[in-house]
Amino acid sequence: MADASSHERDEHASADATPNEAIVAATKDSAASMPVEWGTKTLAEGVQDILGRFGAVHPELSVKALAEIGRGVGWRLR
Repeated sequence: MADASSHERDEHASADATPNEAIVAATKDSAASMPVEWGTKTLAEGVQDILGRFGAVHPELSVKALAEIGRGVGWRLR
Protein backbone atom coordinates (compact mmCIF):
# COMPACT_ATOMS: atom_id res chain seq x y z
CA MET A 1 0.00 0.00 0.00
CA ALA A 2 1.41 3.42 -0.92
CA ASP A 3 2.03 5.93 1.81
CA ALA A 4 0.74 9.49 1.68
CA SER A 5 4.11 10.92 0.64
CA SER A 6 4.37 8.62 -2.40
CA HIS A 7 0.80 9.55 -3.35
CA GLU A 8 1.74 13.24 -3.14
CA ARG A 9 4.82 12.61 -5.31
CA ASP A 10 2.65 10.80 -7.89
CA GLU A 11 0.21 13.71 -8.03
CA HIS A 12 3.03 16.25 -8.30
CA ALA A 13 4.79 14.19 -10.98
CA SER A 14 1.64 13.85 -13.06
CA ALA A 15 1.04 17.60 -12.98
CA ASP A 16 4.55 18.21 -14.35
CA ALA A 17 4.68 15.17 -16.65
CA THR A 18 5.83 15.39 -20.24
CA PRO A 19 3.65 13.64 -22.83
CA ASN A 20 5.94 10.58 -22.76
CA GLU A 21 5.87 10.45 -18.95
CA ALA A 22 2.08 10.65 -19.06
CA ILE A 23 1.99 7.69 -21.49
CA VAL A 24 4.30 5.70 -19.21
CA ALA A 25 2.16 6.51 -16.16
CA ALA A 26 -1.03 5.51 -18.02
CA THR A 27 0.62 2.26 -19.15
CA LYS A 28 1.65 1.42 -15.58
CA ASP A 29 -1.86 2.25 -14.36
CA SER A 30 -3.33 -0.05 -16.99
CA ALA A 31 -1.00 -2.91 -16.04
CA ALA A 32 -1.54 -2.40 -12.30
CA SER A 33 -5.31 -2.52 -12.76
CA MET A 34 -5.20 -6.04 -14.22
CA PRO A 35 -6.84 -8.51 -11.85
CA VAL A 36 -4.69 -11.20 -10.25
CA GLU A 37 -5.86 -14.50 -8.82
CA TRP A 38 -3.51 -14.31 -5.85
CA GLY A 39 -4.13 -17.68 -4.19
CA THR A 40 -0.66 -18.47 -2.84
CA LYS A 41 1.23 -16.22 -5.27
CA THR A 42 3.99 -14.00 -3.96
CA LEU A 43 4.21 -10.36 -5.03
CA ALA A 44 6.89 -11.27 -7.59
CA GLU A 45 4.70 -14.06 -9.00
CA GLY A 46 1.71 -11.69 -9.20
CA VAL A 47 3.77 -9.09 -11.05
CA GLN A 48 5.07 -11.76 -13.46
CA ASP A 49 1.49 -12.92 -14.06
CA ILE A 50 0.44 -9.36 -14.92
CA LEU A 51 3.46 -8.78 -17.14
CA GLY A 52 2.88 -11.99 -19.05
CA ARG A 53 -0.69 -11.04 -19.84
CA PHE A 54 0.14 -7.37 -20.44
CA GLY A 55 2.98 -8.32 -22.79
CA ALA A 56 0.59 -10.54 -24.76
CA VAL A 57 -1.84 -7.64 -25.15
CA HIS A 58 0.98 -5.22 -26.05
CA PRO A 59 3.52 -7.20 -28.09
CA GLU A 60 5.10 -3.94 -29.26
CA LEU A 61 6.64 -3.42 -25.80
CA SER A 62 10.28 -4.39 -25.38
CA VAL A 63 11.59 -6.61 -22.61
CA LYS A 64 13.16 -3.49 -21.06
CA ALA A 65 9.82 -1.64 -21.18
CA LEU A 66 8.02 -4.56 -19.55
CA ALA A 67 10.70 -4.71 -16.83
CA GLU A 68 10.17 -1.02 -16.04
CA ILE A 69 6.40 -1.46 -16.03
CA GLY A 70 6.89 -4.41 -13.68
CA ARG A 71 8.90 -2.26 -11.27
CA GLY A 72 6.09 0.28 -11.16
CA VAL A 73 3.40 -2.36 -10.77
CA GLY A 74 5.36 -4.07 -7.99
CA TRP A 75 5.67 -0.82 -6.04
CA ARG A 76 1.97 -0.08 -6.44
CA LEU A 77 0.95 -3.56 -5.27
CA ARG A 78 3.21 -3.55 -2.21
